[in-house]
Amino acid sequence: MVDSADRERVQEARQELWRILRDREMRACPLLVFANKQDVRGAMGEAELAEALGLGALDAGADRRAWRLQATCAVDGKGLWDGLAWLVRTVRQQRRARAPAE
Repeated sequence: MVDSADRERVQEARQELWRILRDREMRACPLLVFANKQDVRGAMGEAELAEALGLGALDAGADRRAWRLQATCAVDGKGLWDGLAWLVRTVRQQRRARAPAE
């Protein structure tokens, strides 16, 4: 979860996210980023935050993985279920793709 209204700390969030993503055990994991506080004036939108976090790099090369940035507001729950539903579908698809053929 990223505070999309905290522009001063987005680079810190980016560094921490990429530290986690580069961990060997995390390489095959899908990534769901909740862009929280979308109800706050001046909050970064999905495209701006995705760029600030460098998520486009996950579409190609060695860092390629399934990912989604989901706009949310934790106060009223908007977007939370959509993001979790995407994550469940993605994990299920990956499991089926890895299952041995019968």
